[in-house]
Amino acid sequence: MAEKISKAMLEKHPQLEQIFAAIEEYRVSGNSTILCPKCNGNVQVIADRDVGILETICGCDYCKYRMSWNPRVMINTNDFPYVRSFLSAYFHQDWLDEYTSLDEAIEEYCSCGNIEDRKLALCELKSLTRLAEAGEFNEADLLSFSCYFQPSVNNITLSDWLEYVSTFIANKLNTR
Repeated sequence: MAEKISKAMLEKHPQLEQIFAAIEEYRVSGNSTILCPKCNGNVQVIADRDVGILETICGCDYCKYRMSWNPRVMINTNDFPYVRSFLSAYFHQDWLDEYTSLDEAIEEYCSCGNIEDRKLALCELKSLTRLAEAGEFNEADLLSFSCYFQPSVNNITLSDWLEYVSTFIANKLNTR
């Protein structure tokens, strides 16, 4: 990895060679034996993918480096166009002004529009349910779909709510 660092960057920050060598060794073996050129201490690598950090430290902080990222993959609503259309149309910010219940909103969706679109939305809902069960889609993500229904306020988990909506739509599709 150190060979990918430009000469100009290495001239300005020579410790990058040790830092990247330590990261590479850690990636391969799970530990680092690289020594800091200033304090001769071990360049330790600390990585936590769940939190989204990678850090190197030594005794004198010469080889100190920190990188962080958002470990959670953001849901791209463009990957779920039929669910996005459904949720934004029937569970928008003022959905409670139009419908007296969750069931009424879903019933309205099932009575309107294209059956093929509902079948595709059903497939997408099942995918989102799997993502929710895996912890990769959460209630806060509903807002990215312009959906203002909050399952937790209604004492239901997100995956249970998605499953409920899927079952409701599937039952309506099977009765037609």
